[in-house]
Amino acid sequence: RPNEPYWNLVDHAFDLAEREGITIGFLPTWGDKFHKAWGEGPVVFNPQNARDYGRFLGERYGHRRNLVWIMGGDRSIEPEHLPILRAMAEGIREAEKIRHLMTLHPQGGCSSSQFVHGEAWLDFNMLQSGHWWFDTRPDLMVERDLALQPPKPVLDGEPNYENHRPFRALGELKDLNIPPFGAYHVRRASYASVFAGGCGVTYGCHAVWQMAQPGFVGINHPIGTWKQSLPLPGARQLVHLKQLMLGMGLFDVVPDQSLILAGLGEGVETARACRTRDGKRAAIYLPWPRPVRPDASRLAQGGRWEWFDPRTGQTVRATAGNGYFDAPTAEDWVLLYR
Repeated sequence: RPNEPYWNLVDHAFDLAEREGITIGFLPTWGDKFHKAWGEGPVVFNPQNARDYGRFLGERYGHRRNLVWIMGGDRSIEPEHLPILRAMAEGIREAEKIRHLMTLHPQGGCSSSQFVHGEAWLDFNMLQSGHWWFDTRPDLMVERDLALQPPKPVLDGEPNYENHRPFRALGELKDLNIPPFGAYHVRRASYASVFAGGCGVTYGCHAVWQMAQPGFVGINHPIGTWKQSLPLPGARQLVHLKQLMLGMGLFDVVPDQSLILAGLGEGVETARACRTRDGKRAAIYLPWPRPVRPDASRLAQGGRWEWFDPRTGQTVRATAGNGYFDAPTAEDWVLLYR
């Protein structure tokens, strides 16, 4: 039987979010309630009660416009779990008044495509490139998903969180002196995945997601409190990525590594390029500065080159020497054509 005081609080959260123009990513359950690989549990769902629960959620929230359903809950999906998730998703679909987008939150280093890509209820893939170490390549995970059939959009729903120490430091290395992911790592993961074709990206902060505060027993050593973390630079800087992509015309942008004739780089320092289909706009993200030579023959004539600062959103004129462009400072930059 539903606990009405709890669901009244959820109703209130939806009302507040709608008032502020915020869309809620709604997870019907966390993963330990159907797959107790870790966490508190207990496992409570089977296909029948999962469908009933899905119908309850669809009836109660299926009229809300500020909603995206996120199934799963930070778990791999084994064959015995799929009927539970399918029933829950189908229950939601049967009862909701508006057909909302639906995806799945996988565990670290995975994509929803590895488990449920062919499911009819899955509208787009979500990957969790995660927090393991500094060499993670979310752009390659996006590329892999975009090559699948049937084609579905994809985004990185959990890249490295700001102020999150790498799991390798916490586990294998057991060294808390290893620094956490900072604003640069947030930018690098986000620009790389979006320029590779991701339809968006999620920002996360380790202290904020768990609402860390004095006296709180934190998970994986949060740094500071959630209030102290609100002004962190990565959170402020990602708005410039949003403005850049919307300015280019997000739904007309395609990844195109062939734009880079020289200066591609390797590993996590690999440059990523994208352009509009008509070639009137293009962008190359350089995780680390080096001379880069773009292929202007693939672009429409009449534009000009600029350096876009991912820290501030400001631009400066870019001038080439023998076809090569050099970044203004020893930081990550975007070479922009428009």
